[in-house]
Amino acid sequence: MTSRTKALFALVIVSLLWSSAAVTVKTLFHNFHPFIVAFLRFGIATIVLLPFTRHIRITAHALRDLLPVALFGFANILFFFLGVRTTTANATAILYTTTPLLVAIIARKTIQEKISMQKTLGILLGFVGVIIIALTPLVQAGKYIEGDVVGNILIAGGVFMWALYTIRSRSAMTKGYTPLEATYVFFVTTTILFFVLSL
Repeated sequence: MTSRTKALFALVIVSLLWSSAAVTVKTLFHNFHPFIVAFLRFGIATIVLLPFTRHIRITAHALRDLLPVALFGFANILFFFLGVRTTTANATAILYTTTPLLVAIIARKTIQEKISMQKTLGILLGFVGVIIIALTPLVQAGKYIEGDVVGNILIAGGVFMWALYTIRSRSAMTKGYTPLEATYVFFVTTTILFFVLSL
């Protein structure tokens, strides 16, 4: 199995796991505050990741490079947990499907990745869909078929933050950092910040 095939397989698994996140989180909100759910989620994830990070040494220089990346990831989770509290799981999932579109646009502007005409048309179509979904509650005059407007806007903010996290993570890789190092700093940072917010 080639590295590309392994990467695609890993992305499919992640997508399957992520697809249930909104439903799971909304269920947990019946008994727990969003910040506590986020803290437990990333606290457990950090503990699970620890055995794989024994050889990692995070220096002050590495923190200067990776901490800003981690903060974009944290902002994504913050917006996601606050937004999904009021909007629907369905609207959340649909809004997050636009992440590749945002990444394509930002990557074009920041790291000069080329976008074909076909991709450009797809991006425009995707954004039209996002606008329709985000504003449906207003059009429906209070009939919250596709969730709450404020919730949808928070989710859209989370999508934007995740796109920035993706681009900044890729930039970090060009500086010699591994995906594991970037993920570890992201997990630890997010766990600490949500612990503080939980208090």
